[in-house]
Amino acid sequence: MPVCAAMSCLLWLWFTCTYVHAECPSVCSCSESHRTVDCSRRGVRHLPVGLQRNIQSLNLTHNRLSDLDHHLSSLTHLRILDISYKRLLHFPASLPRALWEINVSGNHLRVLNRDDTAYQWNLRVLDLSVNKLERVVFINNTLSNLKALNLSHKFWTVPTNMPQNLEVVDLSHNTLVQILPRSMNRLHSLARFYLHANRFTTVSEGTFEHLQSLKLITLGDNPWASEETANISHLLVWTKHTSARVLGCPCHTWHTCGEAHLSSTGSWHFGTYTQSPHVFGTEETKHLETLLLLITVINSCQITQLCRHIQFKIRFIYIWKSFVVNTATQASLPIVTMIPHEKQTNNLLNKRKSCQHDLSITDPPF
Repeated sequence: MPVCAAMSCLLWLWFTCTYVHAECPSVCSCSESHRTVDCSRRGVRHLPVGLQRNIQSLNLTHNRLSDLDHHLSSLTHLRILDISYKRLLHFPASLPRALWEINVSGNHLRVLNRDDTAYQWNLRVLDLSVNKLERVVFINNTLSNLKALNLSHKFWTVPTNMPQNLEVVDLSHNTLVQILPRSMNRLHSLARFYLHANRFTTVSEGTFEHLQSLKLITLGDNPWASEETANISHLLVWTKHTSARVLGCPCHTWHTCGEAHLSSTGSWHFGTYTQSPHVFGTEETKHLETLLLLITVINSCQITQLCRHIQFKIRFIYIWKSFVVNTATQASLPIVTMIPHEKQTNNLLNKRKSCQHDLSITDPPF
């Protein structure tokens, strides 16, 4: 009888402890299984108390946490960690090694040291965007499972030893001016490479030649040195013959070259080259997205350098007006905000007058 009583007591204690352990932290919301925990936008300054050790997803974004060193190491089953938009000054030490995705964007990181990710063997996605990174160092032959790396916004240099199995790399919206020779040679699996909105004027010959799996590259909104033929010609030849889609072709009036067809990527933001779908039909939506993209790229062109850009832009406005009127009329949509202002067209026509004697430009036949 005493044995049975003791067993009953132990079972009751086990049940009680298990129940308490499984409770969701008071400042968070949890899934039914308590494996997914959302503590975002709670204004917390410290890691919430009561997190299960077997949670798989933890969202701590938009809080006031400034130090997570060694605080998450016990969460050995954690797969997805969002610690974006906090006050972190460095990459947290001793993160769980089972992680698949880490989002540490929107913090104040200045350096990613070689040891920060050395033991993240399972990591597939790493988002370091919108920080203040001056240097990123990876150890060779580590991060073998990493497929996507985001270093966009406020990054200064292109890493020279990026993990070799990467499929997506976003380096857009930075102040990058060069890619060191041979730094891309190991990236045989890279499929999407985002380089738009930087300060590139040229790249070394053969920079992209080893990107055997490349499907899409964005080069727009860079001050390409089109007049320096000796330095830019190899890039122009590559963009013309590559099988990849090239958005924002250097020194070209069209927005695509290579395999020049636009499609949505469905990943991260890549905002400069994706447009929201409208209420048009499928075919109209495809054309509208392409035209909206073309507007973005054309507006970034330095049309004062080449008069043919001016003429192309004038022709585009006429085509755009015709397209919008026809499509919007069919869909019963307002068109006023979608048509370029008449003043814009007149300004371009005035600029063109100074070029007509050189290029024999005539008015668009519309």
